[in-house]
Amino acid sequence: MTGRGDGPADLDRERRIRRELAELRRLIEGNPRLAERTAAMLRGDLEAPGLEEPKMNGAEEQVSIRVPEGTQARAEALVPALNEAPEFKVLRCTKSAILRLAILRGLEALEAEHLPGGRRRG
Repeated sequence: MTGRGDGPADLDRERRIRRELAELRRLIEGNPRLAERTAAMLRGDLEAPGLEEPKMNGAEEQVSIRVPEGTQARAEALVPALNEAPEFKVLRCTKSAILRLAILRGLEALEAEHLPGGRRRG
């Protein structure tokens, strides 16, 4: 058995890949939404506007804010966890992306709580 044709296969690597594929199969079997998102990711069609880096064409606004002490550390601590979470694993979560997502989710929660008709965007 050979790896990429250039020598013996790395059995530990092969086993790890098989374990990861088995885990992915297990996760998507019971979750049609995750299966759909995984298929989209494999096609290169997955959109994640809440986690994408901002466009630098003026379409996005840059805002500087002060955050309570410890907020950046909390976001930084989430990086490894979100990078391992099935729904985020295909993306490269950064502290900035996590803070943007937190702002978006917080706004959605406030809109649902305080605006007539619940969730509002934009």
